[in-house]
Amino acid sequence: MAATTEPTVDANAVQAEATAAKKKKGRKPVADNTKYQGVEQVMPITLKSSHAKGRHAVAAKDLAAGTLVAVERAAAAIVRNQSFVSLCHRCFGSVPTKAQTRPKLDAAGKEVAGQKETIHVPTHSCAECKMAAYCSDGCQKQHAGEHGVQCAALAKCNDIAGAHQVPPENLRAVLALIGRRAAQGERADRAPVFAAQAAGAEATPYGCVLDLNSNRHYLDRNSIKQLQAALKDVVALVPESARVSLSEAVELACIFNTNEHSIGVNGQQIVGVFPFSALYFPHSCMPNCVFVGEANGAMYVRTIADVSAAAELTVSYVDL
Repeated sequence: MAATTEPTVDANAVQAEATAAKKKKGRKPVADNTKYQGVEQVMPITLKSSHAKGRHAVAAKDLAAGTLVAVERAAAAIVRNQSFVSLCHRCFGSVPTKAQTRPKLDAAGKEVAGQKETIHVPTHSCAECKMAAYCSDGCQKQHAGEHGVQCAALAKCNDIAGAHQVPPENLRAVLALIGRRAAQGERADRAPVFAAQAAGAEATPYGCVLDLNSNRHYLDRNSIKQLQAALKDVVALVPESARVSLSEAVELACIFNTNEHSIGVNGQQIVGVFPFSALYFPHSCMPNCVFVGEANGAMYVRTIADVSAAAELTVSYVDL
């Protein structure tokens, strides 16, 4: 009988081919930079995206130390608790105050019979919730659309936060995002308007916030339960036309908490989420750039060393 020859099968080659096919099938597409590429028209940077590094920015040419490479206005920001009545809740300018006389209160918050005290209160503030102060009547009117969907919830925010042991700022941050969403709409494809200076830059659109990672998995189960319970109460107080689902509210809280940046303004503090800066300037222990908060509430990104063309631009997320 004539001998037959069977084809030889290389098991290692088959396994390697199967592994490569699996990786190729499961690989996520590279992030699309189209929405943000307008920055390349006004700043000396080029946006890149790869599987290895994700979104990042590189120098479009040799840059000297001190070069401005990005300007961004927050997609949403809140005045920190300690600065609550000192900064305008729209433009973050200084808030004028007026003297007001009231019954004197003791340590327990009870009125002391026959005694008065003089306190200073914001000249312009929301009479309904008493949780928003403004630099002028004009700023208050311009903020009416965003504040209107937050007002009832802000009035109860501190009580809800205390009942569920959640920081009040976490709840106010979600309300700020809901307010911005109501004012701008929720289109995810809306591109930011970039400018070479803060005066020409518009607030980054709400839809860009959804490009950020929430890192929700880093929160323990108990923290998530407390946050859910608090946000359930908060969202119920938002007008139905502007309301988001509970799962969306939790996602927004995690996004804000993960990506927030604090900025000093006139000796006070605001905290905001700046999607473009968070997406394109990753952390490095040896950064060549720095985030700089300006008095107008904008985030500037400047080089702190000479940077060669095509070099990646990085910042430190911690104080060095």
